[in-house]
Amino acid sequence: MTLAEKVAFIGLQPVPSLRVEQENPGDPRICVPPLVLRDGPSGLAYGATGVTAFPSELNVAASFDPRLAGDYGFYLGAEARGQGVMALQGPGLDVSVFDNWGRSFENLGEDPTLTSQLGAAIITGIQSAGEIAMAKHLGIYAQETARGSMDDVVSARAAQELYLAPFRVAAQAGVSSVMCAIGRVNGTENCSDAATIAGLVHSGFRGFIRTDAGASSDEVAALKAGVDLFRPYDPAPVSAAVADGTLPLSVLNRAVRDVLTVMFRSGDMQWPGLVDAGRKVSGAGAASTSLRVAESSTVLLRNDGVLPLSRHHAGSIAVIGAAASQAPVLAGTGSSQVVDPHPTTDLAGITAVAGAMNVTYTPATSALGATTLALGTPDVVPSLPGYQEAPLSLPTTLTGLVDFSYSSVTPVRLMVDGSPLLENLDTTSGRPVTFERATLLAPGPHDVVAQWPTTAPVPQITAQPVDPLIDQAAAAARRATTAIVVVGSQEGEGYDRATLALAGYQDQLVEAVAAANPRTIVVVHSGGPVLMPWLHDVAAVLEAWYPGQVAGIALGAVLTGEVNPSGRLPVAFPTSDAAAPMIPAAAWPTAPNTADLVALGDLGVGSRWYAAHRVAPLFPFGFGLSYTSFDVSAPFVRVTDRTVQLRCTVTNVGARAGRYVAIATASFPPVSGEPPDQLKGFGAVYLAPGEARTVTISIPTASLQIFDGTWHLVPGLYSFDVAGASAAVHLRHVA
Repeated sequence: MTLAEKVAFIGLQPVPSLRVEQENPGDPRICVPPLVLRDGPSGLAYGATGVTAFPSELNVAASFDPRLAGDYGFYLGAEARGQGVMALQGPGLDVSVFDNWGRSFENLGEDPTLTSQLGAAIITGIQSAGEIAMAKHLGIYAQETARGSMDDVVSARAAQELYLAPFRVAAQAGVSSVMCAIGRVNGTENCSDAATIAGLVHSGFRGFIRTDAGASSDEVAALKAGVDLFRPYDPAPVSAAVADGTLPLSVLNRAVRDVLTVMFRSGDMQWPGLVDAGRKVSGAGAASTSLRVAESSTVLLRNDGVLPLSRHHAGSIAVIGAAASQAPVLAGTGSSQVVDPHPTTDLAGITAVAGAMNVTYTPATSALGATTLALGTPDVVPSLPGYQEAPLSLPTTLTGLVDFSYSSVTPVRLMVDGSPLLENLDTTSGRPVTFERATLLAPGPHDVVAQWPTTAPVPQITAQPVDPLIDQAAAAARRATTAIVVVGSQEGEGYDRATLALAGYQDQLVEAVAAANPRTIVVVHSGGPVLMPWLHDVAAVLEAWYPGQVAGIALGAVLTGEVNPSGRLPVAFPTSDAAAPMIPAAAWPTAPNTADLVALGDLGVGSRWYAAHRVAPLFPFGFGLSYTSFDVSAPFVRVTDRTVQLRCTVTNVGARAGRYVAIATASFPPVSGEPPDQLKGFGAVYLAPGEARTVTISIPTASLQIFDGTWHLVPGLYSFDVAGASAAVHLRHVA
């Protein structure tokens, strides 16, 4: 290759005419095809059609099933290969630090062990289909707000034990490529962090590394650190650096060689795939796997005996909520969103399994009746430089429960009677996001004020009375034998949730329906935790996450007991916004800037924070009920130089068959400084009523090592727990 060809080869560009998200130019002179990449944590994105809209990665996490994760990865890879895509940008391996992170659904939860094991299984599955898997986002990537300018401050110990652990396991699993994250950590861009990349190579990584879009401000520094591909890309600085000797030619050669080596290894030189983003590649295998993931990931959070429903009993079901059919929330938004023109909605799924029961539908929403509020004359906000505010004219007819909303890409704050009702920061994707919240207004005048940056467009704010819609839903619930309310939290790339509360008036809707019908079931679709102020007023709650195109089919099977719910929470649910372990530092009204620092909470992430601080969450990590009951014996422990093996007997003591997920946690000697009750292994068993089987969980002793400059095992007493059955063992330094 000529120098010019090498310099060009490391740049990625989109090809919109072919719906190619990004490719490098290849080298047609010597018959090297372009390397074609596409987003795909949950299916082929960027407008591809004829593909499967799989459940989200968070659904896979909730299954706690590595074998199912491998099948999920295989069909992701097979569909990508079928459309001529060479590298699939997934899975996401970032540990979820903030409960309100907009991209939680693209990852595998809050725990590094769960993320590592399931991520490795997805990678193996993708690459078994002949596809290049691309683990993302290497470094530390924790929030959408100001993600490009944020500088995450984290200790070396937390970085190694929590955030980088899944990428080390991915390297050991043979992942062929990695995407480095946008943003900085401890002052250094993730994509120029030579120590992190060297650590990945030390773990066995033998692939190529590309930047996330806009993640590198200095191609030369990133090349020296170990990065091989860039988007966007300006070849001029690289050419100049080679010419003046500041970039050794050997470094450029390494970058080109890394990419070519993976292309040869994956068969892409012999198979220059004909890219066709419209070629039908979905099939029965992918649909079946999607259904298994959606069913296995549904988490039963509450059940007062109303579930499972019997399709043979006469009666009626009132299905309520826009998310059930009119506006389904079955996937996250952003770069990972898959075209899904005909999903099976929850309403369709419920109707299909209703049997003798009559089904009615009340969306409890209307596009009519919203009033656009007139803004008065803007004035500066003395306490907030660069911002202006204006009063809004609220008609006196707007009383009772009123839903306020606006769409914005810039910060907007809405104050009602002196209290913040709605507030958001910039959406980093540049796409408008709708923010919505209802509040109770007594008759009479109200002080409504909007605040926004002086450089931003004037926001358009609407208000709508929703008492009639809620009354209509309550009346429908009162007439029915059972009420099913479907609620949703739409999350996505480019913005973080300002609150974990459900948007709009969904909480009030649930409360009204529950008051009207004691047999109220709530189905939640979300990409992470949500608040549930109505939890103890309803009969049952199911968390279904983002199940993709098979949503209704899976829900129908779980509601009727055809499938016994066995999903477990891959993230803990807090009792309130204030009680969450961590919240992003860039909150209103501090506008994010390049000096923003986020001090990540060292080892206290998710369930580790709750355990260390003795705070009870609403639902803990790993929680999940069943339609049957299980008994677990105390674990037998066997220690070798390489593993701690836990063996216990699980017995189904209930009347229904079901899958039991055994979750093994470890507590370290106090001198280690580690939070207690850390997940270190898991295993599942399917049991008929009365059946008993042995579950064996092997925990590598290496996974018990701590990092304080070097990896080592702290000698002392370790306690292991499997579902409330405990055992303890002394461990010494293990060679």
